[in-house]
Amino acid sequence: MLFKSNLRVIRERRNVSPSEAAKVIGMSEKEYLKYERHPRNLDAYDILELSRFFGTSMFYIAGYTNDPDPDK
Repeated sequence: MLFKSNLRVIRERRNVSPSEAAKVIGMSEKEYLKYERHPRNLDAYDILELSRFFGTSMFYIAGYTNDPDPDK
């Protein structure tokens, strides 16, 4: 899935380091930061895992909404 990511925004709001976020989906910090900086393919499972970790929706992670807390 190619998307404009909100990964950096939510990671910084939750005070999580890039290396901590990278561990959630089993990749290196360097590879994870590529996803934050440039639109890239990230599979649905990784988006799901990150949304659970950050406590937000998959739609927010993928950039389909700007609301990190859609249930509130």
